[in-house]
Amino acid sequence: MKVYADKQEGTTPESRGPGEVVKRLVAPIKDTGRNVTTERFYTSVELAEDLYECKTTLVGTMKNNRKHIPEELKS
Repeated sequence: MKVYADKQEGTTPESRGPGEVVKRLVAPIKDTGRNVTTERFYTSVELAEDLYECKTTLVGTMKNNRKHIPEELKS
């Protein structure tokens, strides 16, 4: 288990983003066909697509003003 505590020694701002944190945490179960559940801070279309490429699905809440959400899903 890894604890996310914002800034960690030896990390860059890009590697501390919400999507990158989730990817680091799910690395041990990547390619196993499992599902990851996140809350709205971590959920994004980009993350879902990245995980899907690794045979991992994502379920999570999203605000409808997030980038890259298709219009038909916003209602």
